[in-house]
Amino acid sequence: HFVMRTALCCCLAAAPVAADIPERLNALLAEGRSAEAERLLREAAESGADAQPARYALGVTQFIRAVERLGQSLNRYGARPPNAMRMIAPVPRVPVPRAAEPEKIDYPTLRKIFERWVSDLREVERTLSRLTDEEVRLPLRLGMIRLDLDSDGKATDEEALWRIYLSLNPGAGITEENAAEFVIGLDRADAEWLRGYCHLLMALGEVMLAHDFEELLLRVGHVFFERVDSPYAFLQGSGVWDMGGDDVLDLIAMIHLMRFPVAEPQRMKAALEHFAAMTQRSRAMWKFAMRETDDDNEWLPNPRQKSVLANLTVTQEMVDEWAVFLDEFDAIFAGRRLLPFWRGGERGINLRRVFTEPTTFDLVLWIQGSAAVPYLEEGTLTDPAVWDRLQDVFQGNFIGFAIWFN
Repeated sequence: HFVMRTALCCCLAAAPVAADIPERLNALLAEGRSAEAERLLREAAESGADAQPARYALGVTQFIRAVERLGQSLNRYGARPPNAMRMIAPVPRVPVPRAAEPEKIDYPTLRKIFERWVSDLREVERTLSRLTDEEVRLPLRLGMIRLDLDSDGKATDEEALWRIYLSLNPGAGITEENAAEFVIGLDRADAEWLRGYCHLLMALGEVMLAHDFEELLLRVGHVFFERVDSPYAFLQGSGVWDMGGDDVLDLIAMIHLMRFPVAEPQRMKAALEHFAAMTQRSRAMWKFAMRETDDDNEWLPNPRQKSVLANLTVTQEMVDEWAVFLDEFDAIFAGRRLLPFWRGGERGINLRRVFTEPTTFDLVLWIQGSAAVPYLEEGTLTDPAVWDRLQDVFQGNFIGFAIWFN
């Protein structure tokens, strides 16, 4: 093992590093050795003229490690597989194996998990921000990556990404053979895409950490974790009205408890900055993508390319309308455009002030409308024609394309 590691380190740091990195990286990730890959790539990323490919590979590996660490944390504390009820709650939907003997989780521990997640994403974004080579590329066998989600030191066949995806989408028809053949040709545009996604995920994490959700964990945490350090632990397994494995009474309580006081208001401003950075990265992504003349297993293709994802096509009209959306998005989060208020009147909601002047978040009162009152003002509303046009251009599935485009 020592000899292999030494040889790998030499290969990563040697002159032909750009050619060797993808093959070596894919081999390590397929063996579940992402931590080792991260250590070696960190050294190679500082090796001079050939550091750019190593830096790209390092950023991607750091993201994989971030997902793995989050999965390990959720496994350690007995996170339950997601169902319809958990989709509405602020718990990351990372599929993790069931822990044989999960530890009890408490509120400070849960906050630390999310703080680590945001910190890990920040490191990924920082690494990728140092890319300067427009021609940098990284072929990645995504489906063959293995994650040690149960922290047992072994990344098994069942922890390969293609198997995890298949467990969530049983009808996908994926086999190990076609998973091995599935290669994404990551390029500079995709680096900007990943940076943008990091900003999006950090923004969501900051919004969550800005609020105090301890009461939710104490009273209905048993819905999400097998063991919660709570005075209401007796609620575990004592359901009254079952709904898909959960109790309707817990669902009602969950909605009632979605009233989160502001704990760290500065995090809301940080989230606002991340949203702004996200759109900047999206513009940069399309700038690089539109310059491409090749067609090599594209994750996000320009209109002249084909996507590695089957049956997904990007048109010039989509690219143009996405730019319009980014402008409108920025205008809304900057307070230059107001969101329509669903309870009538000519005033609109200044979304920027929701982040810069945060108050207790109350889901029910927001739906009812009274929680929006502090942020209502007169001004220019976002144009409905923009959103109608987006739905038309994106074939009635703008949200789906937006998740892909970021």
